[in-house]
Amino acid sequence: MNSLFRKKANVGGYVPPTLVNLALRGNKVMKFFVVRRKNLVPTNRNELVIPLYDYKDSDWNEQLLVKIAIKKMKIFRGMKFRSKYPEILHIAQFIYANRIVQKQNMDLARSISRSLGYESPHEYELAIEKKMDDNIPIDKNERKFMSLRHALAPVDFSTTVSLHESIVRDILNNVDIDTCYRKYVVATGFTDTANTSGSRDNLERYIRQRLSNRYPVGTRIPETIIKKDVEHVLSILSQFKDGVYYAKRYANYMKLDGGMYYDKDYVHSNWDNTETYTGGYRFKKLSTSQIRRRINKITSMLSSLVNNSDYWQSWRLDSLVLDDGTIALNSDEYLEELAKYDTIADEYDETLTLPDNISDELAERIMEDADKQFQRHLVDYWSNPSGVHGKAIIKRFTPTNTIHKAVREIAKRNSDRGVVPKNMYRMTTDKKVFTNKSTVAGGSMLVDFSGSMGFNDDDVREIIDDLPAANIAGYVGYHDKIDGYDGMIKIIALDGRIDTNAIEELGYYGANSVDFDGLKWLAQQPEPRIWISDQQVVGVDAETGHASNLNKEARNEIARFMKRNNIIPIRVVEDVKKVAKQLAK
Repeated sequence: MNSLFRKKANVGGYVPPTLVNLALRGNKVMKFFVVRRKNLVPTNRNELVIPLYDYKDSDWNEQLLVKIAIKKMKIFRGMKFRSKYPEILHIAQFIYANRIVQKQNMDLARSISRSLGYESPHEYELAIEKKMDDNIPIDKNERKFMSLRHALAPVDFSTTVSLHESIVRDILNNVDIDTCYRKYVVATGFTDTANTSGSRDNLERYIRQRLSNRYPVGTRIPETIIKKDVEHVLSILSQFKDGVYYAKRYANYMKLDGGMYYDKDYVHSNWDNTETYTGGYRFKKLSTSQIRRRINKITSMLSSLVNNSDYWQSWRLDSLVLDDGTIALNSDEYLEELAKYDTIADEYDETLTLPDNISDELAERIMEDADKQFQRHLVDYWSNPSGVHGKAIIKRFTPTNTIHKAVREIAKRNSDRGVVPKNMYRMTTDKKVFTNKSTVAGGSMLVDFSGSMGFNDDDVREIIDDLPAANIAGYVGYHDKIDGYDGMIKIIALDGRIDTNAIEELGYYGANSVDFDGLKWLAQQPEPRIWISDQQVVGVDAETGHASNLNKEARNEIARFMKRNNIIPIRVVEDVKKVAKQLAK
């Protein structure tokens, strides 16, 4: 007998439905309609809102979005929540519903694969993929099974890049960080973002461009500070991504069931339905208050990074965010320090003055190089370590020789002007019967004997030959404390006498932890006062005594002291020798 109906093929067991059919959900479903919107907050009770975002076109993603929206409506319909940010609350609810749907999909996929004789969904998935690779058509159930194995598609690449650029603009326009974070959550909280690691260079260039608009016109910001600003912005974007990740991680690991209880009437079977059992432990459903607590926690994690104690990395934001919630940029601190330094300079209103008998060409070269080193090491040197001024011992001056042309040795010069005539025998010749005193050229020099300078014995002797009356000292740091001191000042030449062993002793160490004490010695000597140094000032760690970079206040103190005492820094040794020769004329 011919039948109107064809018998079903044996597929090895019961295959449960794989997708909810909205048309079969009763009369209530007809009251709802799907709306795509970036904001998941429904405007009325009949909306099923799914996220509006760009992704690679696929039917399974549409189905999954609708499925999650239905689950969200079923769970939270009628629940009441208090939240300052309803858009974040609905993102949290969407994440929670997504977790439940994914669990149900996994359970369904496990049931299907076992009913077909596969040990796991993964094994069945590999079998279907092999058929697809071999160009064998797959049936409807296999397609639906594969849809169960998918998560939501991520936001596409171009949208992710545009989002990052938009948030960078907001951050650098001083929009508070939590507001920017919530903007990021609304755009990406329901799914993942595209991998943009390959476009990091482009993002860095964009940040630099936005930073250049933020910096004052005409102000040169050091490259090291610009790099730190860029890293700060990138770090905040990374924190946003991590914040969403940890909120989802909490949702993925939270319990979806209540406590267990024993049900004597509970009828259940083993995995292949070959045996049936009566009685067993079952999970209670979560209560409304338990669900509400979970949603409130996810909402809290997605609403704020700055004030969220649940977020384990929130402490990392301390160095990135100011008290008012806006970004903390190194350039802002630098500009404040620069303004403070300018104010201090204006208060003193002092500049250095070179001796008159220095040629214009040499003076220009010295000033240009000194200003460059000053800007690099005392103004733009961008770090703020804890180093303080080291304490120097002034070693006892033990001269080993006399400089015969020294300043204290009086030179006599005949003149036709004076008070008491001394050389009457010259009356009949040039009439220069008077004798006037003249001093040999001198001044003072302080030599930085650290490793960065390379000043040697021959250099000192050449200077002394030209300036026999100069008072010259060198200083050096120890690296560590010796007898309670961080370095020493050793006098090389003083009042026409010289210690020929001083230079050798100064070469034993190589640090320059006592720059300030050396400058204090120089300030007490006669002018012109020349500091032979590259201005790379260093201090010591207040606790360990080890050499350490000076803090900003200490560097500013040295800068002010130089100007107040007209201490002329010269880095190039050959320029120092030329100064000595010109002063000797």
